[in-house]
Amino acid sequence: MNDEHVGYETKTVHAIRGREGKTRSKMEQDGWELVQQDPGALRSSLVFRRPKKPLPRKALIIGGSVAAVAVIGIIIGANTEGEPAPVETATAIARPEASARASDSAVVTPSATVTTGVGAASAAAGASAATDAEVLQVFNDYFAERSAKGVVLAKAVSDVRFESGTVRVTFDPAKAGITKDQFDYINPFLNLASFVASPIAFNDDVGNRIRPSVQSIDTVASDGTSLGSFTHDQILALNELER
Repeated sequence: MNDEHVGYETKTVHAIRGREGKTRSKMEQDGWELVQQDPGALRSSLVFRRPKKPLPRKALIIGGSVAAVAVIGIIIGANTEGEPAPVETATAIARPEASARASDSAVVTPSATVTTGVGAASAAAGASAATDAEVLQVFNDYFAERSAKGVVLAKAVSDVRFESGTVRVTFDPAKAGITKDQFDYINPFLNLASFVASPIAFNDDVGNRIRPSVQSIDTVASDGTSLGSFTHDQILALNELER
């Protein structure tokens, strides 16, 4: 196991509403990864990160052999297009990259439990409801894709369940090869449901198909401690979604 920890530098870029995609593409070409998007009245604030040189082992080791970890560092403001900064009206999570389905991936996905007959009531009128298996597939594929890209939070996902309209995700730092203290240190989310909601938090085919079946998201630690929850309305509020 590597004795050094991988940290990340972050940068906040402001883009005119509707041009976020162009800004994101440009940043990703330079090696940056989108981790958060906050829409404003005129401009959106996009937070990016990319790996920086590992910190000395002493700076992060709390005990034992450790895995490489990610760290959210300083926020650097950068204005684009010369528009006045608006008052931000909502907080949105990062849009996930186009999800490469992980069925052929070497990454081991978390275990999943299916309870049938749940999603139909919440599906959009006139459309068939997403099956429980579809819901689980979308979340497991997202965690597998993020894990393959080295996102430690995704590597720590040990179990994904969908029961009675609730997606329940368990995080176990040991699965990522780190301690609980290290997990808490590198976790940038006050509510981990914000991270879990990523694959269904946007007005795209996947989000519109799966989101109506998800009434809530619960995140817990392996010892059962709550790490945050979202209701369906809170998921919609992330990016001003309608359903």
